[in-house]
Amino acid sequence: MLSGVVVIGLRDSSIEKIVAARTVKVHFDPYDRFNEVKMTAYKTNQMGTADDLWYSVELLSLRKEFGSLLGDAIKFKRIYEMKQIRSDLMLFDPVAKLARQTFSQFIAETLAQNIARTIADDQTRFYELPGETSTVRFTAGKCTAQDETEIRLSDGIVVEEYDTQKSKLLHTLRCEKAAIHIDSERLPPALTLDLQSARTQGSNDLHSRYIITGLTLSKTVAGETSLENLLAAASSPETLSGMPGPPSAELEHLQATLRREIQRTLREITGEIHSRLVFGIGVLPMILIGIALGVVKKGGHILSAFGASCVPAAVLAVAIISGKQITENPTSQSAAGVMIMWLGLAFLCLLVLALYQRLLRN
Repeated sequence: MLSGVVVIGLRDSSIEKIVAARTVKVHFDPYDRFNEVKMTAYKTNQMGTADDLWYSVELLSLRKEFGSLLGDAIKFKRIYEMKQIRSDLMLFDPVAKLARQTFSQFIAETLAQNIARTIADDQTRFYELPGETSTVRFTAGKCTAQDETEIRLSDGIVVEEYDTQKSKLLHTLRCEKAAIHIDSERLPPALTLDLQSARTQGSNDLHSRYIITGLTLSKTVAGETSLENLLAAASSPETLSGMPGPPSAELEHLQATLRREIQRTLREITGEIHSRLVFGIGVLPMILIGIALGVVKKGGHILSAFGASCVPAAVLAVAIISGKQITENPTSQSAAGVMIMWLGLAFLCLLVLALYQRLLRN
């Protein structure tokens, strides 16, 4: 429990939200693949951007996921974990996070382009977002995708809120600024419409912040984004070609980065598995070589056999390191790196046969 708390939300090194609370309860939940911190703030005052007014909320719940504090890398994984990741790359957090970010950006831009295309010709045309309890129809003068989690609406916004079950008009709201927040952690994504300084038509009621939750994508966008394999959808160039308009440079960059991350992860898994296998198996021929050299050099200096046995061990180490580097290098053939690692082991096996043949002859 914390008292007298100020929580600052940052995005791209700029302050997005400030929350002042009398008391905050902080709870940490560890999971298999990530950790989560939940903050329940009581009797809060909030302020968003510079244009927002302070407004009070009795209870506010904040949630944030964070990965392992030790970092997440393939070299820290066990072999059975690597095999699981190779069959399903979404089990590897760096790939999964990038895939979710790419797919979220795709959803935001697709939805923004659909809204803009609907209201572009005639602002009396309304775009509809269905929901379980409330359905909204809205129009605006301008619609842009701010980032993968938010779409900005501006200029003459009119929002009609309906009761989904009864199809009855509940409110008609007018404002100049609004945002659609996208939660794409689940499919289909959940949407929240956030109206700023909204005025109810037909009355003098003014809402500093009016929020409508539980909305979902329209059928047009849902049909384009209802993809079973999130990773394949986020990395495929065909996904971008199905958008109503051209994708942004940021979305293309995210998808290209995701494809590079997928290839890098697969190469790291291949290099790590083969290097561990070669090193594990190579221990046996190194022991046999040490025994044979100890017998051959029994009349020499006490360190002569040890020094001689270090040479094949160094050859194996060089083969493993160089082969692993070649395997993980995106500009080279991974098969060549794997071959170099196993050739180092083959050299040790041939050396064992040569030494023991000599001992058998003597």
